[in-house]
Amino acid sequence: MDYSVVMTAEEVTTYLDDVFPEWSSGGLGIKSITPGWAEVTQEAGKNNLRPGGTVNGPTLFTLADFAAYAVILGHVGQQALAVTTNLSINFLRKAPPGAVVGHCRLLKLGKRLAVTDCDITSVETGELIAQAHATYSLPPTKAQERAMSEDTGIDPIEAAILKLVSEAPEGRSISPADVAKAIDPERFNRKFGHVRQAAIRLAVEGKVTILRKGKPVEDPENFKGVWRIGRA
Repeated sequence: MDYSVVMTAEEVTTYLDDVFPEWSSGGLGIKSITPGWAEVTQEAGKNNLRPGGTVNGPTLFTLADFAAYAVILGHVGQQALAVTTNLSINFLRKAPPGAVVGHCRLLKLGKRLAVTDCDITSVETGELIAQAHATYSLPPTKAQERAMSEDTGIDPIEAAILKLVSEAPEGRSISPADVAKAIDPERFNRKFGHVRQAAIRLAVEGKVTILRKGKPVEDPENFKGVWRIGRA
């Protein structure tokens, strides 16, 4: 797929300086953003090392997460509230102190989700030291929120539930947290009650199914414990 860059590395750097002034204090930097790609750097000093003198895991994990954030901002613009929903990393080799580089590729860019992978290499050895895969949730724009409400005739939370359920792979369900983060990434913890009520309304109408331990609940208006939302 062809991607278009909407913010250069310099523009993303300036934007992050404004919204996250402390972001570069740990030695992170953005080297380049090109269509579908971003290259970020981390200068691993003594505070980034584990016993034995090699770069520690949290530093490489942070680099991978930051690389995903950088490549996404470069292609969607000023969306500071884009948030990580999943990140997995494989540590392949020990990394010596010094600069490490993350080459991050944009695998998918949708209206609400972005998926990336990232190869992390040591500048000193040139070897691949870690590989990471990340998924980000993108907040809806005000125009998208209005459109969801106008097009569906329901409130934005119900629209978000229906959209995420329809986008989930066959046989998979979504969590209340997925919905809450989609509608308000910064304050999603405050949305769980609203998500529950919206899910109950949709379940009563037969539009979704509320699940407990993978099975539909007997009464969607009266259930307890951990729950998820699936297709009707």
